[in-house]
Amino acid sequence: AAAEAWAAEMGAAFLEELVENSEELSIAIGLKPLEKRRLQRQGAEVASKLVQWRPPLGTSRPSVKATQHQVPDHGVPGEQMVQAPEPQAVPVPGLLGFGASVPTGLPGSKALKRF
Repeated sequence: AAAEAWAAEMGAAFLEELVENSEELSIAIGLKPLEKRRLQRQGAEVASKLVQWRPPLGTSRPSVKATQHQVPDHGVPGEQMVQAPEPQAVPVPGLLGFGASVPTGLPGSKALKRF
């Protein structure tokens, strides 16, 4: 919690920034001498390994909470905003309704003609 507060105060958004400022960070959060040396010796290596798991910038989607606060409220006062459902949660109607013709030559087209 102390490291998170320090990072927010200093504007550090990435692990690399914490490693670059390990001296100031260790003082601010009160690391013991052994912990401080460990951070200085191993911090860069650990940060570089964790960076590999970070999605490329611009590819992550904002959280629902982030988007809720950014959407202007144009509704009725006292009315709660309803979020749109996730696309995967919405049932998709059948593509081939009654009387629809099934193209031949497609995989499974013989089985579909029975409907």
